[in-house]
Amino acid sequence: MSKTTDLAVDLGCGAGDALIEWKKFATKVIGIDGHADLIADVYLDPAVSTIAADVTDLPLPDACADLVLALDVLEHVPDTQALQEAHRILRPGGTVVVAVPAFQWLWSYRDDDAGHLRRYTKRSVRKLVEGAGLTVECIRWYQFFLFPLVVAARVLGKRGPRVRDLEDNPRGWVNKMLRGINLFEVKLATLGVNMPVGSSIFVIARKSYGEANANI
Repeated sequence: MSKTTDLAVDLGCGAGDALIEWKKFATKVIGIDGHADLIADVYLDPAVSTIAADVTDLPLPDACADLVLALDVLEHVPDTQALQEAHRILRPGGTVVVAVPAFQWLWSYRDDDAGHLRRYTKRSVRKLVEGAGLTVECIRWYQFFLFPLVVAARVLGKRGPRVRDLEDNPRGWVNKMLRGINLFEVKLATLGVNMPVGSSIFVIARKSYGEANANI
């Protein structure tokens, strides 16, 4: 993706760590989060701003954004309403990028503690995105190579935080190795390789040209 968009909106931007990264793809970036008022100014610059708001009721005008990012946020909120709002603020031809956790059977303490409401399948997330009036252009699994480890961690971590805490605080060399595996998978994806399964699902969808900008 090249830097061709005017405005990118990051729904559920969390601590705002990624906002500066999105400047590679847009002239202006807005992060939306219920706790955006707590984001430190160190992350920001004049082209990056934040708004404390509900992602299901965005304080932005119709057809104002070229790119909307919903990365690991839909599982926390009423997902239909959030994607309808993403559709509303997108300009015709604009793009939505979605990432969600896969498979309800992987539910564990991690999901409960994170405030997740659901996990997804390719079929359910496609239905969700298309139901919001968006056209799916690409849908892929992610974390194929680490999938066996994820399954083991979720099964062993069904009822308590111990496995989750170990997973979140690996030794330095382990973290470096896992990061390298994920980056290798990303490289394969850029070469057009589709993984057969994964612990997350990524979707790229687009708002049709010429489409009315009213709410669905």
